[in-house]
Amino acid sequence: MLVTGSTDGVGRYVAAELAYAGARVLIHGRDRERAKSLADEIKRAGRGGLREAQANPQAYDEAARKRLRALSLELTGLSVA
Repeated sequence: MLVTGSTDGVGRYVAAELAYAGARVLIHGRDRERAKSLADEIKRAGRGGLREAQANPQAYDEAARKRLRALSLELTGLSVA
């Protein structure tokens, strides 16, 4: 499950709760350190599936956008345009 804005605030809470409930979560946000912090927190709890991706959509080149779309398809079965 892709949770945008999952490095802070409501997005972080939702991503953590989904992971704790057993969902496979893709952490997506602009701050790499906050993403790592959340990933570490989820890993320490030992629950849920987890994938991490740093996000700064404005800085993505076409290759990065293709990788993110492929990862989304792999995790969710949903194609992201």
